[in-house]
Amino acid sequence: MSPLRVLLVLVLLAAAAATVFADMDTALDLVDEGDAALKAKNYAAAEKLYRQALEEEAGCLPARYGLGEALLGAEKTKAAVVAFRQVVREVRSSPGIPAAWKDYEAGALDRLEEHDDNGRELEKLIDAHVAKVLRIASKYRTKDPDLAQRALEVILTLRPEHKRANEMLGTMSRRGARKEAIFDGKQIADWDGGRGQWWKVVDGVIVGETKGLATYIRNQKEIRGNFDVVMEARIAKAYDESPFVALMAAWKAEYDHSRLGTLSGALRWFEYKGEDDKDRVFMRDASALKKPYDPSAWTVYELRYRKDFIHALVNGREVHKIERPKGREGGYVGILAQGCRAEIRRLDVLHRE
Repeated sequence: MSPLRVLLVLVLLAAAAATVFADMDTALDLVDEGDAALKAKNYAAAEKLYRQALEEEAGCLPARYGLGEALLGAEKTKAAVVAFRQVVREVRSSPGIPAAWKDYEAGALDRLEEHDDNGRELEKLIDAHVAKVLRIASKYRTKDPDLAQRALEVILTLRPEHKRANEMLGTMSRRGARKEAIFDGKQIADWDGGRGQWWKVVDGVIVGETKGLATYIRNQKEIRGNFDVVMEARIAKAYDESPFVALMAAWKAEYDHSRLGTLSGALRWFEYKGEDDKDRVFMRDASALKKPYDPSAWTVYELRYRKDFIHALVNGREVHKIERPKGREGGYVGILAQGCRAEIRRLDVLHRE
């Protein structure tokens, strides 16, 4: 790039940055006017000014909070509740906001406590659900630590700051399993096949999309010993009569691995031991299992490799197990898609002692 072109690019970037800051400055000026109107109890004027501020800069949190106050003053309670909920969401999802703006979360939560009847009902239901799931985690943390860990992860999805669940999960992690995310939610470019035309990452989800063709990708790090491989996937769209999504674990080669997934609506587990040596160890329609599942919905497929056995689970329930064959001491982790749009949002390994 020529020096002149570099200079032009820098000028354009500076102009764009100046425009961004100008938008925020304009938005904050409108907020000041809105605050004055709010103080004078001119709620209609305040609402208009806050909305204008948000048109200038959608991320102006003082305008969002002020809008909630103006709507509340005008007795537009439902709309005010929506505005205050958005304030809370924006504070919690935007770690880079100015420190002074974080105080708006406390104010918004106070307003929601006063006026959000539906939200309070939801919070009560969540609290009751968390309490039940916590009892399950406590009951099974020794007898079935995998189940207990799943229960604790459910709690922390609903209540990330839950003190007891965080403590229990930390204790369990120190005792045995060490969790490793094979997919980081961002990229698969360094995987074998990850740069192929059939695979990409969209909004934190791995997408494998083919029509008829079977294609796979695998990671670059070998895993050995006692471990669990967990994949959460779904067949988002079927293109033919044999859509297939599968977890490929203890992967040594294309014809040397375990394969668990849904093919043509049936759960299938194959053990590949060579190009001409394939053992179908399990097959059953997804709707016929003791705990049926829908392959088009998010489904958790899991293979647990222990000293003597391999266990296959779907959505946390064991469906089959076999003696661990010689040669299955470890390998890579892969995923397969065929005749469908397969989506994978979770791919983890739990390392066991």
